[in-house]
Amino acid sequence: MILAKQIASRALFLTLLFLMVAEALPRTTEFHNRVDSAIDPLVDVTGFWQDPWELFAPEVDKVRSRISARFFYADGSTREWESPRWSEVSPAGKWRHFREIAFYDRVNRISNDELWPTYAQYLARVEGTREDGSVPEKVELWRHRVSVLPPGSEEGEFGKEQSKRFHTEKMEAQP
Repeated sequence: MILAKQIASRALFLTLLFLMVAEALPRTTEFHNRVDSAIDPLVDVTGFWQDPWELFAPEVDKVRSRISARFFYADGSTREWESPRWSEVSPAGKWRHFREIAFYDRVNRISNDELWPTYAQYLARVEGTREDGSVPEKVELWRHRVSVLPPGSEEGEFGKEQSKRFHTEKMEAQP
């Protein structure tokens, strides 16, 4: 019985290790493409699926984005919150918070619009609640994007930042 458990746990470990390695390696051959297609359901279920690594070649990420929120309160005041600015995060911070920054990059996409009301409510609760306990009546979500310019551009490393409100959420009245 103990031997069977050891064999099963080692088999599970080796299977998970294979999934991680197969998913992480770049697709260079038709065989790897077929293996990837075959293991795709397992990779999705186990959570080992990885987004494309747009930080590296061949398609380097050319747009940096972040989001911000503007909270409006019953007394007429406002408060602002913003996600980290990628260009201002230390190398260690980029390594540590890469998934969080990728989340901010993706949450504002039109294809993710079903997330916006829930995310606005979350931000209102976590970032918008004041020390006195008052919560915002309304939250505006804003996307900010800037193009990464080719080396030697006249404008420097980045183009002009473009900002656009992409969602407004009215909060339910608090009892």
